[in-house]
Amino acid sequence: MRERQSYYLNTDLDLISKRNLSGLLSELESKCCILHGEKHDDSWFIRAESLSGEEEGGSDPSQDIGSLLDVLENLDEKSSMLLRSCETIEFNIGWQAGDERPAANSFTLEPELLARIAALGGRLATTIYPASEYD
Repeated sequence: MRERQSYYLNTDLDLISKRNLSGLLSELESKCCILHGEKHDDSWFIRAESLSGEEEGGSDPSQDIGSLLDVLENLDEKSSMLLRSCETIEFNIGWQAGDERPAANSFTLEPELLARIAALGGRLATTIYPASEYD
């Protein structure tokens, strides 16, 4: 059996708010890949990915997070206010587990990138998908 290396999948941006986020969703639709954007029970939920993750050859967490931050930091005034109303602004880094560590062994996020996340009131999360989901 061939050993498979763990690898980075993508980073999801999750936004949750009690306020109606349809205006923010409209602006994000032209700048991100929207996976979900709707109201669930009493909260609005948006899940988006960077468009850079769709490029041939993939990307890395820093590139995807940086691209998402570029979008969020350049929203129009109304969308920016809606973003600030979110109870959750989360950058969720997805990894596919394999039988081997990734070639780089680890990844790092530079302090400047972390400062940009913190300035938005954002947080980081990691999801590791089991090797059994490989196929």
